[in-house]
Amino acid sequence: MFLEHQSGQLLTLIGLSSTSDIVLTSAGAQARCGSCFSLQQRRLRTSYLVASTPLKGVSGALSLRSDQGRKQRWGATLESNLGATASTSLAVLLTAFTSALYGPLLDAFHTSYGVLAYTTVDWSVSLLPARTIGLTWWTPLLFIVAGAALAQLGLQARQCPYNIPLVLRTFTGVLWFTLQYWLSAYLDAIERWDTGSIALVLSAMLPIQWVLVGASTTAELGIMVSTALLGPALELWLIDALHAYHYTHPEAWCHVPLWIGPVYAGGSLAVQQLARCIAAFHQHLRRRS
Repeated sequence: MFLEHQSGQLLTLIGLSSTSDIVLTSAGAQARCGSCFSLQQRRLRTSYLVASTPLKGVSGALSLRSDQGRKQRWGATLESNLGATASTSLAVLLTAFTSALYGPLLDAFHTSYGVLAYTTVDWSVSLLPARTIGLTWWTPLLFIVAGAALAQLGLQARQCPYNIPLVLRTFTGVLWFTLQYWLSAYLDAIERWDTGSIALVLSAMLPIQWVLVGASTTAELGIMVSTALLGPALELWLIDALHAYHYTHPEAWCHVPLWIGPVYAGGSLAVQQLARCIAAFHQHLRRRS
């Protein structure tokens, strides 16, 4: 009995010892696993920080390049707008200057053929015994204002790139208008045509000039029609209010001939085209420089 009792206590101690070893072993394994997990977390965190640092650098570089690209595009747009403004201003000035020189020469057709007579003539030039040109100091000023206004409106209506056909269209358009101006003086001077018939002939020349200058927009048509109406209205004010000049064969119901409207319409197309050609040529020179 005594031996059996001692054997049971011994077995109990052995069992408790085994259980405690198992518990200790399990706790040690958990501690080791926890340490490994913490180490893995630290390694992952360190790897993430190391990996994210280049990504942040790349993101910053991309953002910097994007800002630089936006600035370059903005600078290019600003430079283009400034260049277009400079071309427009130069075209308006040169067109006004050309009108001041060429306009009085065209007006000389009317004075030399006796179609128009100024009340006060500042300069007289005799070309032939029967041909005397009368010039005034204020006539170039009117052509300057008209040329600048038509140039500005024409550039707003349409612009085109510079090329040889553009120069040819401009040259032929101005020549056609010159022919129209001369024809108005010649037909009125020979006194075989009434003002209505002359107006029909000059009006029939307008579609040809429209094609010659390459006109294609409603804005150009509107400018042409407005010029044909406002030009004679201004002349009525100069004749009736200021008594600056008079026509030899005016209409019975007003003091201007009926054919003067088509002349203004042809001049509108020619001046608009001249301004477009000058602006296109200036932009072409800027791109090459």
